[in-house]
Amino acid sequence: MIGANILHDDVVILDKRTDLNYVKDRTIVAARLKDENQTTLKRWHENNSQVSLIPETPDYPTIQVKRDDVLIEGIYAGLVRGII
Repeated sequence: MIGANILHDDVVILDKRTDLNYVKDRTIVAARLKDENQTTLKRWHENNSQVSLIPETPDYPTIQVKRDDVLIEGIYAGLVRGII
């Protein structure tokens, strides 16, 4: 998330709201695809029933899924830098 000034050793603080109705377009979210066991930090963009999870680092691809196939683990609220 270099483009969002979130660096490798930063600790991200998440708002634990997991209801998709709280997520606004272009918000940074911790998202997990229903069939996977990993969470990713990406920008949320929704268009009808499709969601794009957009990286802020050019090395990673955009993930496009149906809205029903993504779970929100939290909404980005801030970060702590320099404690690790």
